[in-house]
Amino acid sequence: MRTKLSITQKNNVKKLVLIGNNLESSQSSLKLAQKYNFISSGLPSA
Repeated sequence: MRTKLSITQKNNVKKLVLIGNNLESSQSSLKLAQKYNFISSGLPSA
């Protein structure tokens, strides 16, 4: 049970790191979309 929990935590950390790496580019593309009045509904809500 404890090993399973630690594996889950590692996976969550990996996801957070990926989100952190993609956050800057996601925000800049969102600003670009807003600039041209595009509604980006396809973005995953983090």
